[in-house]
Amino acid sequence: MRNSLKGVVTSVADDVDDSNLIAIDIGGILIMARVTRAATRELGLAAGLPVWALVKTASLRPHPI
Repeated sequence: MRNSLKGVVTSVADDVDDSNLIAIDIGGILIMARVTRAATRELGLAAGLPVWALVKTASLRPHPI
């Protein structure tokens, strides 16, 4: 992967089905990642944890809040 972004987890919230929505602060920009609850547990994802977000994509677009 060519796109690796260093950030800090700001929140972990329950999401649809068996997943969590992870908010990551990337230098003042907030990105969201949807991961399985098993991955959240195995990776120990929690607010305050420094992480690297690996992004594989052809394009990015803003999402209205």
